[in-house]
Amino acid sequence: MLFMYLFGWIFDSDFLEWAGFQCPEASGGSTDCTGVSALIRMSFSLAIFHTLMFLSTLCRNKFSAALHEGFWTFKVLLIIGIWIGSLWIPNDPVMDGYLVMAKWVSVLFLIY
Repeated sequence: MLFMYLFGWIFDSDFLEWAGFQCPEASGGSTDCTGVSALIRMSFSLAIFHTLMFLSTLCRNKFSAALHEGFWTFKVLLIIGIWIGSLWIPNDPVMDGYLVMAKWVSVLFLIY
């Protein structure tokens, strides 16, 4: 109860719409899909992060080894920053395109 009292403004529909949580009009246009939207955007953020980490390890130098094995605070802040930044990316066409791409990449990964 105390949590909802102190942080109730976070769950306000005006704040959620301002923060980028957008639900399709087919679902009523309310903020009922905010959990799904947050998970999709976290998946998108982690995909970007792991792509950046993969590209950094291709250099095969001391910095890429140090980046891969350390800098945990930087990595966590980078993931959080990408996730917060992704809140303002529109669902249509970017996130819808990401969902289609993620579906096919996951199928290929499972077959591999």
